[in-house]
Amino acid sequence: MYFAYQHLKNMKTVGYQELIEYLNGNCSIDEAIEKIKQHTRNYAKRQMTWYKKDPEINWTTYDHYLRETTI
Repeated sequence: MYFAYQHLKNMKTVGYQELIEYLNGNCSIDEAIEKIKQHTRNYAKRQMTWYKKDPEINWTTYDHYLRETTI
């Protein structure tokens, strides 16, 4: 089976690529799910690396937020 819209830019994002591979018969659903999990982790790591380089970002913790809101 050929997924007709796989060439669209929107279909190149995490999750869609892997499901298209499954729909085209190139992998099993379990393999597609594992690929989605791995690619999501990779994407999150790239985001964290990018954001850590930005001095404008002020990182805080949830505990810090709770302390400020209970006062």
